[in-house]
Amino acid sequence: MLSQKMKAFFRNSDLLFRFGGEEFVIILEPISHEMAERTLERFRNKVADSNFPLIEKITISGGYVKVTDLHYPVTFIEHADQALYYAKKNGRNCMYSYELLVERGELSKPIESGKVDLF
Repeated sequence: MLSQKMKAFFRNSDLLFRFGGEEFVIILEPISHEMAERTLERFRNKVADSNFPLIEKITISGGYVKVTDLHYPVTFIEHADQALYYAKKNGRNCMYSYELLVERGELSKPIESGKVDLF
């Protein structure tokens, strides 16, 4: 039901993926940080205000990151994941921006090391 709500809420141009058991990745088309924050908060509130059969209420926590051409996709996932776990440890039912958490000193920005994966 949550994935159905996601499909109904987000635009066709946004990309939605299930990432593991209870985690999802949402890639919004290019918009401002403020618009992304408002969109994610509206979705969080929509879920919190919804009734789900058997369990009635659920909440969601999220971490989000600005996607640029300066990092590899795995870096975006790692940064969003760090913000997500910050949300889970700091109250749940909330959304956090990785960049704002780093700016406020809540998360430390890792030093880029030029890691290469060989396969």
